[in-house]
Amino acid sequence: MDHGRLGPPGPEGYAGLGEDRLVTRVEFKPYACCQWSHTIIEALSRLAKGLVPGDVAEVDVYGILEFYRGLGGGMLDNIDDAQFNAPYLAALQLLGRSSEFGMSEPDLADSAVAKMTERVRLHHDPAYDVAQDATMAMPVRVEIATTGGELRTLFIEEPPTSVQRSGFGQNQICAKFRRVCDPVLGAERSERALSMLLDIEHADFATLMQLFAIA
Repeated sequence: MDHGRLGPPGPEGYAGLGEDRLVTRVEFKPYACCQWSHTIIEALSRLAKGLVPGDVAEVDVYGILEFYRGLGGGMLDNIDDAQFNAPYLAALQLLGRSSEFGMSEPDLADSAVAKMTERVRLHHDPAYDVAQDATMAMPVRVEIATTGGELRTLFIEEPPTSVQRSGFGQNQICAKFRRVCDPVLGAERSERALSMLLDIEHADFATLMQLFAIA
């Protein structure tokens, strides 16, 4: 059993009980997919600057064993499974269709997405298992080989909004809410709903549900 940050069983596992509260470690997702893929997406967003999709020859991603076993696979036919498929998510990022903006059904059957997905390969690096076992980190090393012979490499240990880094501030949360809800609810309804959520203790639940209802 991986006890990670919770500590081992026995008396030592209860150190900090009532003082070190796990609620302070709640993390929000900037991308609409499995958090184990967030380090990959961030790495690609930084490595691919200045590149167009045609410049990408191969992408190799090195990570923990569970990542290698659990987030691989070929093309999928539904978004529920696609959000747990790292090569597919990497392809979306490289094609400018980042899961930061949600995921789209038409992309599942898009030939450009399929071709880019085939260029992404996952690898297990046992050295990264040590960090994951110790702190539940999600380390990856991402390498992009370009058609021009360039190799770009980046190592990231924690997801971008991990509490071990800067976390996900209220401004970022609000920006994500607007980005996801405005196209569906409209900017005015979305803003009213957000205002109520930010003052949830005094919000009228019935009104809030009406704002989220889609005709």
